[in-house]
Amino acid sequence: MREKLDAITRELQKPGSNGQRNQLRDEALHELQRTRELIDDLRRQDPSLTSGGPGFTFEGQGMTFSSPGTEAFKQDFARWQELRDEATRALAGVESQLSKHLQEKQAGDRLAAGVDDRVPAAYRSRVDDYFKAIASKKAP
Repeated sequence: MREKLDAITRELQKPGSNGQRNQLRDEALHELQRTRELIDDLRRQDPSLTSGGPGFTFEGQGMTFSSPGTEAFKQDFARWQELRDEATRALAGVESQLSKHLQEKQAGDRLAAGVDDRVPAAYRSRVDDYFKAIASKKAP
């Protein structure tokens, strides 16, 4: 999603007809809506993502990317960049939290490898003698 938002931003910076800009605006709003829905879905699936997680709200109505070079376009484009940055931060935050949860789950699922219990070769005969001596003692 981040790549798509970045691609739309690059296209918006290029000169284009009003029709192209309107199409890009619609794509931009669609991608922002998809981003918000994804984050909302992830939070519904895992409520722990809500606590301290990134917020993402936007109001996309009223954005018009027409008349390149006019002040209105510059304001709308700046607004688009703010929305894109907010969406990118929210996605990065959720990605980070999901990654952390996954690492914690994988750590809990891992079996302990244990330590290497082999006795160094120089001490093997002494250790063998020790255990033989213990085994030969009779309990009182």
